[in-house]
Amino acid sequence: MFCLYYVCVVAWHTASFAIRQKGRVLIADDMGLGKTLQALCIASYYRAEWPVLIIAPSSVRFAWREVSCLAPLAHS
Repeated sequence: MFCLYYVCVVAWHTASFAIRQKGRVLIADDMGLGKTLQALCIASYYRAEWPVLIIAPSSVRFAWREVSCLAPLAHS
């Protein structure tokens, strides 16, 4: 339970910082802190300004596919 809470807090702080920076951020946290969730939250906030460019290693494409169901805006 603590781990999920920590991931949510880190995601919230990252998203808040990204919004203050007008979406221009580099997310480079340790593994397991929810970089995918953070990026989806930030991208969803700026939905009106899409398209969005997200650069990530090809090894995470499967993680993005799994998490994309959590972000309905990613499908439109």
